[in-house]
Amino acid sequence: MLIVLRTSAASLEMQKADAEAVHDPDFRQAEKDWFSFVGAITERLVEIDDTVPELPVKDVVSCSPRRVH
Repeated sequence: MLIVLRTSAASLEMQKADAEAVHDPDFRQAEKDWFSFVGAITERLVEIDDTVPELPVKDVVSCSPRRVH
């Protein structure tokens, strides 16, 4: 039981830290820069190789920083 409580407390602390990171202005700017970069690279790849499908950036970026383990 004690192990479960410690795990739950640690999990809540990690979730809180993740939530704070999401609202951080530096994080938001980096995220915007990343999505712009991915969009530009995707466009360039489509120009070079017509077998590469043109996808929305949200489909190319399959995991956000909050889900990286």
